[in-house]
Amino acid sequence: MPPKRKAETAMRVRMYVLGEEVFTTEQVAHELNISVRTVIRAIHRGTLKARKVGRQFLMTRAAVRVFWKGLAGRVEESSDKTG
Repeated sequence: MPPKRKAETAMRVRMYVLGEEVFTTEQVAHELNISVRTVIRAIHRGTLKARKVGRQFLMTRAAVRVFWKGLAGRVEESSDKTG
């Protein structure tokens, strides 16, 4: 059986820090169906709260939900302006 690629194993691993579920940028991008680059841009803009641990960013489930609701709000606003 060939070894699994890093992306295949990373998507299934859930980490818990102090009892809270945390995600990597790759996991968030995969779950939200957006690019990793978009996730990193959101972190740098401050629209997605994250902590840098070593060389990677980690986000809590709550932070991802807030980010996702903000994206949904922007889509509704833009559709109201065009309609």
